[in-house]
Amino acid sequence: MVNLTNILSVCLVFGLVTCYEDKTVYQYLVDNGYSSLVQLIGEANLQTALSGTGPFTVFAPTNAAIAQLSADTMANLARNPTDKIALIKYHVVADLVLVPAVNGRVKYQTLEGQDLDVWHIGPSLILNNVSRVDQTPNNDILCKNGVVQPIDHVLMPPVFGGDNIAAVLIERDDIFQEFTMSILLSNMTQLLETGEYTLFAPVDAAFAEFKKDIFSQGVDRDTRYSAYAEILKYHLVPGKRTAAMLKNGQSLFTLHGLPLNVTVLTSGMVLLNDLTSVVIPDITASNGVIHAVSHLMFPGDLKDVLNSIYQQNLIG
Repeated sequence: MVNLTNILSVCLVFGLVTCYEDKTVYQYLVDNGYSSLVQLIGEANLQTALSGTGPFTVFAPTNAAIAQLSADTMANLARNPTDKIALIKYHVVADLVLVPAVNGRVKYQTLEGQDLDVWHIGPSLILNNVSRVDQTPNNDILCKNGVVQPIDHVLMPPVFGGDNIAAVLIERDDIFQEFTMSILLSNMTQLLETGEYTLFAPVDAAFAEFKKDIFSQGVDRDTRYSAYAEILKYHLVPGKRTAAMLKNGQSLFTLHGLPLNVTVLTSGMVLLNDLTSVVIPDITASNGVIHAVSHLMFPGDLKDVLNSIYQQNLIG
């Protein structure tokens, strides 16, 4: 744990802080009513990091601030663990940021990697022109490994989804393990690391059914690997299309060449080609968006070829 005794002494002498808590910034949040923030920190598995050496400045949204987040935002954080981690890290600076020590307009790099824009207004600080640090004596709460600054609005990173599509698939191996393997086998990783795409990614259960029904011993290895690439391309649409941008009756042209047909039911469920449903929408990435889907989708031309090869091998 970093020794902040000398820093504390200087701050007290010059009136930069008025109080000191003999605990980590994380423990301070636990002990002082930041239950909503503490829950998000726990879900992002960052409690150990914020109990570490530091120094850290935590711009801490109050429970009331977090309660202002929309239901859609909370749902997005629930289905995107990487976004939740990014959100928490965007509230932490690896330095001591004390209100009286901020001169003019300053940019601080957060643990998330993007900057916070900070400047004085009266006796407090404004962050990104959307959130205000509480006034004295409720700010500059110096702890053993940093300082806590209560704020009245949650800060949103300017850009969510720091990892590309290929990296996000690996991170979400709880549902995309089989599909990620198919990407590796078909040498398509580089494609998913560049450009901007919408990927309709089959979950593991769909891929297991696919291997059993289509790629049994009747299909040779070279044909199988080639098919992997074409199947992936049929799930890949140029450009970023969030769930809200998918409309009933749309035809989405894929990298394979044949389109995916979109149906939006009155319940809001999105279907592709009348069979495959979007089960987890809007998994964000730096170069697009992933929608987890219930089934693998076969372009008609490829399915006919595979079935023909399979039947010929059975007869032979």
